[in-house]
Order: sequence, then C-alpha cells, then structure tokens
Amino acid sequence: MIPTLQDALAERGYESLTSVQEAVTDPELADSDLLVSAQTGSGKTVGFGLAIAPTLLGEAETFGPAAAPLALVVAPTRELAADRPDAPQGPRPRRRLSRPQRSVHAVASGAIMGANPMQETEMPPPPRVIHATDGTPYTLRPIRPGDAPSLIRGFEAMPPRNRWFRLLHPVPHLTEEMADAFCRPNPRHTVCLVVEGHGELESDILGGARVTDLVRGEPAEFSVSLRPEAEGMGLARQSLEAVIGVARARGASGVWGSISGDNSWMLGLAKRLGMSLSLDPDDFSLRLARLDFGPED
Repeated sequence: MIPTLQDALAERGYESLTSVQEAVTDPELADSDLLVSAQTGSGKTVGFGLAIAPTLLGEAETFGPAAAPLALVVAPTRELAADRPDAPQGPRPRRRLSRPQRSVHAVASGAIMGANPMQETEMPPPPRVIHATDGTPYTLRPIRPGDAPSLIRGFEAMPPRNRWFRLLHPVPHLTEEMADAFCRPNPRHTVCLVVEGHGELESDILGGARVTDLVRGEPAEFSVSLRPEAEGMGLARQSLEAVIGVARARGASGVWGSISGDNSWMLGLAKRLGMSLSLDPDDFSLRLARLDFGPED
C-alpha cells in the first residue's frame, strides 16, 4: 500500500483491512478489472480507493497540480454519489476519507448529480410535535449524526423478522459505519425523520420514516421502522405522513416502497394511506406500494 495512504488510514483508526479491502488490494490483481460484491458496511468504498490509488499515483506519494480528470466513479444512487468528503453531510463533512484525501493532495470533482446551492425547500423540516394514540406528545425531528448509537441500540432491539422487513436482506448487526452513514443523509435528496423517546428511552430514538431519491417529477422511495416498544402507538403513520409531505413539497410525482408480502402491518398501513399494492415482478415475495400525487398536490 502507498505509505501516505497507509499512514492516513492508521490515523483514522484503521488497524486492519476488512476482507473485501484485502481482496481488492491483492498484488496478484494489480492492473486487473474487478467486479466486487460485498455487504453494506463492509468497507467497499475505502477498498475501491485503495485499489485505484496505485494506478492513479504510480510511484508518487502525492498528486501533482490539478489537471485532466484521472478517474470516473459511477454510483447507482445519488446518496452514494454524494459519499465524498466535500459533499454536505449534515453539520460537518463526512470524515471517513478526509484525512487520506489531504495526504495525497487529491482534488475531488463535483458529482454530475448537480451542485447548485441548496434551496430553502431542500432543507429538512423543523422539529414538530406528534401525539401517540394515548395523547402522549413526541418530538418528530430530522435525524442527527449523534443518533448513530441510538440507531444501533434500536436495531438490536428489533426481532430478526422485523430487521428483515426493514432491510429486505439479512443484516444481523448494524455496524458503526452503517449507522453513521444512515444518520448523515444528504438533504438534497434524502430526508429522515425520527421520533424521540420518553422515560426509559428518553435518550433514544423510537424509530421514524425516510424518503430518498427526491427528484422533482419523479417518485421518491419511502421506508419506515420502529422499535418494538413504539408499535401500535400511531407514530409510524404520522412519521410516514410527514416524509410523504416532504416529497410533495419537493415536487416528487409520488412515493413508492418495497414491502415484504409477510409484513401485514406495513401492508395495512400502506392501504390506510391510500397506496396501491402490486406484486414486485422481480421478486414475488415483495409488494410494491405506490402513492401517486395528483395535480392538486
């Protein structure tokens, strides 16, 4: 590994490489084309950087003056395209790659997704009070970077079946890296609202709703989850209604989401909110829930 990157990663707390990072940096794969598949949170982003660095830097330890582009990174979603140290990620830039970037004097270009100044309508909504079915008030607010530990605790409190319903693929544990990324959505295209707890869970979040792929004229994707302690209190519906309102305000054409065919509670909520349900043509175990906004919206 290039010494500059090795020192920078050590400074960021990397004591060893993950399995995918070791695989992509195998000397026998030098100058090879790679197709990599690994679980979310396994360190693929850092691994890609380590794999491409020798090609870009050669024998040098730092980049020279900025000139022609050296690499093109294509990401399948706007959220991944914004996974850059200079992209807005809440109160401060994402720190994961900031130190290695400075060490090699790299200059990241803007993503093609667009870099216009953030409009007022793109700001997350302010906190608001919602009420449970028993009348108890709860605060619904945008997620914060400091919510990551609470997010992990909430995920661990969910039964395995509920974890599957939320992610639709097996994730036994939520890593710190995954939780941190989830708590730093790019407000240009993703809004996540969470419910603050009371009593014994006062320092935790009970759950909430998220809407992503917010593009004017296109349908946005929604998701919702709750800790078991918060089920049956009407908080999920109000959280989901709030992010649907965000999607309307942003000019989305509607919202959609994938729901397990076994998740009767979520399927019922989708119906109560006026969503249509259909079989996912790519996976018959899933249902596609969709709510189209009319001209009056």
